[in-house]
Amino acid sequence: MRVVVVWSWLVLAVAGCGSEQKVPSSPASDARAPRALFDGRSLAGFEVVGHPEAFGVEEGGILAIKKPGEGHLRSRESFADFELSFEYRLDGGADSGVFFRWEGDGAPETAALEFQLTDGGGPGGLDLGSNGGLYGLAAPGVEAGRPAGEWIPARLRVVGTRVTAEIDGRPTLDIDLAAYTAAGRNPDGSQNPLPTSAASHPRRGRLGFANQRFFAWFREIRVTPLGP
Repeated sequence: MRVVVVWSWLVLAVAGCGSEQKVPSSPASDARAPRALFDGRSLAGFEVVGHPEAFGVEEGGILAIKKPGEGHLRSRESFADFELSFEYRLDGGADSGVFFRWEGDGAPETAALEFQLTDGGGPGGLDLGSNGGLYGLAAPGVEAGRPAGEWIPARLRVVGTRVTAEIDGRPTLDIDLAAYTAAGRNPDGSQNPLPTSAASHPRRGRLGFANQRFFAWFREIRVTPLGP
């Protein structure tokens, strides 16, 4: 009988040791995992700045502009360093974009930075308002995109003062905002819409979607926080 009792105790001890080897994921690692910014069903987690019906949700988990030019959409959560991936589709001639580091209640054109999304380039080639650039601050390095009406994958990464982006797998942007030390001016002397220098712009803020002209749609919107 004693042998049976001892053997049972040994079996339980070994089983217990095996269970102790499982290490649960830490809250810190979970906080930095990719996650959906848009649930595909509602505007939960966002607020509309402007007309309350400026944005809406369509079948298939699509975030859509409903009233062009009448309001922007921004997240309730703020982010410092992050990577944002999404797909977008533009109407012919549409002008949209992704705002980031949007702080305070000011208009995003002056209170945020904007990753520009437009249908087609300007007549003079790539400029400070072209698709894939940083609006008013930096022109894209290459022309990227697809014809109006097609879904296009995009990615925006912001770490400290460095901003990089790609559209349809092509890198369009790689700049360091630390070089933008003058208020309202770029390193080459051209003007930008910011009331302060881009180098001193807040390092944390909300993400948002611009509603400038005509219709735009977004889906598969995922954000990965890269810092605290």
